[in-house]
Amino acid sequence: MGELKTSSYYDNIYLTSEEYRLPYKDSRYYVLWTQILQFIKRIEEPKILEIGCGAGQFANYLYDEGYKDYHGFDFSPQAIKMAKDVVNFPFTVGDAMNPECYNCDYNVIVALEVLEHVADDLAVIKNIKEGTPIVFSLPTLDDPAHVRRFKTRSQIIRRYYKLIDIKEIVRIKTWFACFGVVRSFKAKLMNRIFKRRGDITLRYIVNGVFRRIKRFFGK
Repeated sequence: MGELKTSSYYDNIYLTSEEYRLPYKDSRYYVLWTQILQFIKRIEEPKILEIGCGAGQFANYLYDEGYKDYHGFDFSPQAIKMAKDVVNFPFTVGDAMNPECYNCDYNVIVALEVLEHVADDLAVIKNIKEGTPIVFSLPTLDDPAHVRRFKTRSQIIRRYYKLIDIKEIVRIKTWFACFGVVRSFKAKLMNRIFKRRGDITLRYIVNGVFRRIKRFFGK
């Protein structure tokens, strides 16, 4: 597991890596972005706020797909400089922990490869307006800048169930693409035990026990 990094760490990556200068279709993230776009298409007249917009490659993809109501921020000044050279969108330097960064007109949040980098990722989600759809991705691989790692869908649900009503999680190569709605949840005892929303029925518990037995015996 990695550790929390400063903005200068990411400045250096954006400055020295050719990966973030590639056309978006040549990026290794393109296969992930195509799924993210499918999630965004579910939102009527999306007004997109992207947390951790990086060098603007995904924003450029959105622009070419006809999405023009967009704002992005990143705490790397170098990333924002590069993004402004790629596409004519409003990009600003900002910290996801700062509530003022969310003071714009948006109805969907995009956060790609962000939450695993932030020490208090739950505080980031709490900055988002209640009821807002959120599209986010999480990697399965470790990295020096990742403070947490998710290997399964259930780990994602257990981490975020109190703050995000997760509707769908799709595994794409080394990423999880996720779609949900930011909606706080008052967990009852059984919800806290199983770390998920909804009614925890006896059938659910029994099925869960059988799933664990099958995994234990490799079936």
